[in-house]
Amino acid sequence: MHERARRSCGALGGTMAGVNLDVISYPKFSRLRLRRFVPATTQVTEHDGFEWMKGRWWYEGIAFTWFGRLEETPDETGGLEILFEELPSRAAKRILYTIGLPVFPGMERARVLGCLGEPIGTDTFVDDRNTYRFLIGTSDQYEIGCTIQRDHGLIHVSIIRDDIRRRLDAA
Repeated sequence: MHERARRSCGALGGTMAGVNLDVISYPKFSRLRLRRFVPATTQVTEHDGFEWMKGRWWYEGIAFTWFGRLEETPDETGGLEILFEELPSRAAKRILYTIGLPVFPGMERARVLGCLGEPIGTDTFVDDRNTYRFLIGTSDQYEIGCTIQRDHGLIHVSIIRDDIRRRLDAA
């Protein structure tokens, strides 16, 4: 994990926004591919036409875990989602470490808030879980969604570059 992200997680204590985390730059994020993180035997599917966050994406994934590239910029990863139960623990942790995101599968709500600060929004789609949205990063910012299930802690993370999210919202 990036050194600043590791230190900031303990220092935040839920009292300040998580925007100061030292996360991956947009150019490095754009080169991420799911195949780099999963075992070679994992069947990864690729196709276009995937709709997410008001955009059409090129999907590289295994069900709900996927890395996405907007169809108009097919060489640049702009967002991703991780459903932890679909990946080996090591793969999920490597993805989070590479991005500089100081969360991990099963993390409880208080610890997520302690690391990422106050959420910019909360969504409830199913009674036993909430998705907390955060804006993190310094020069290159990301909107992070952390889905926390009552009995199992952090089960899902979504990440989208904030410049892409704002562009899609404006369209």
